[in-house]
Order: sequence, then structure tokens, then C-alpha cells
Amino acid sequence: MEYEQILAILDEWIATYEQEFDYLWVQGRMKVLDKSIKDRRVKLDKTFIKIPFTGKRLFDDIGVLPGHKWIPTALMEDAKEVTKYNRLLKEAQALIPDIIKTREAIMPEADQALKAIANLPKEQYDRRLGDRLVKLTSYMNSADEQFKAIQGITNQPKKRSSWWKVGAKR
Repeated sequence: MEYEQILAILDEWIATYEQEFDYLWVQGRMKVLDKSIKDRRVKLDKTFIKIPFTGKRLFDDIGVLPGHKWIPTALMEDAKEVTKYNRLLKEAQALIPDIIKTREAIMPEADQALKAIANLPKEQYDRRLGDRLVKLTSYMNSADEQFKAIQGITNQPKKRSSWWKVGAKR
């Protein structure tokens, strides 16, 4: 395997990791939005006005009642964050097949490149190869850590709060 081929394979492998980092960033952002949405909805659920003996509830969505002035803003924020979450979810779902396909295609070539690097004479090592190997090692280590850190995302589209349905069943 020629030296330039080895560098090209390493570049492709690095690009694969960078694509995975894009996916991890999307997943991390989804996790932040998920927590924000859940926290706000817990707070909103406590402000429903339950109508006795009917199983129905009302919601002060214009902030007329004392202490409820924050509700319209919270409902608008909920709608914005749900929209962002669902957009990020679609983006993440689009990235997954491409990442898997790229990784499966590059792994055999990467193994061959690593064997070829081990067989290279010392005088052929230069800064380009060293930089790529350092970057690749760094990406491999941090990717494992990030995969461990990002857990618990449902990956289900969220729905907006049904606050506009006055008297909806609980």
C-alpha cells in the first residue's frame, strides 16, 4: 500500500469520527431539550385547574389568575423546544444509516492501513502521518467517552402540550 493511500484512508477514518461527533452533538442537544421540556411540563401540570367530579381540567393559558402570568410564556417555550427536539430527532435519524454504512466500508481498509503503517520504514514517517494518527487516537478515545455519557434519550417525537384543549380529559 502506498504512503498517499494510507493517508487517504486515515483521512476518511477521521471524517467518519467527525460525522459521529456531529451525531453525538445532536444527541446531546436532544438530551438537554428533553430535560427542559420534562421539567417545564411537570411545572405546568401542577397549574391545571381540576374541575371537581368531572375528570376535566382547565388551563389558564392567558395568565389571568394570580401567579399564572408565566404560563403563556412557558407554553410558547414548550412549543419552540418541542419543534427543535423533533427537528434534531429527524437529523439524528438521517445520520445513523450513513454512519453505519461508512463505518462498515472503512474498517477493512483501516485495518490494512494500520498494518501497512506498522511495516513502513522509519524514514517514511513524517509529520502528516503523525498528525493523523494523533488525531485518530484522540477521536477514538473521546468518542468512547461521549457514547457512554449520552444515554436515556427516547428518540420518539414529542407532541406539544395539549393546553389549548380546555376541559380535556386527564
